[in-house]
Amino acid sequence: MSRLLQPEVLSRLPESLEFVNMVGPHLTVKFIENLSVGDAGSVLLNLERKLHREVDREIQVFLEAKVDANKLRTKLRGVRMG
Repeated sequence: MSRLLQPEVLSRLPESLEFVNMVGPHLTVKFIENLSVGDAGSVLLNLERKLHREVDREIQVFLEAKVDANKLRTKLRGVRMG
């Protein structure tokens, strides 16, 4: 399914998003620029609605998870105090 729909999906991505992966109906994207949480949510919801209307109602849009770049927080993760 994803290979057939991928060109149609890619042609509808806004300029602020970059394609990451598509497995079945699950589309993963990431933002090229930093947006506020509210603006980012609006962009993702609008994209999903557009894809439902124009391509396939089964498509779900996911944002690529960001890696925690804070070295101290990463180092201390899982450490129990006391």
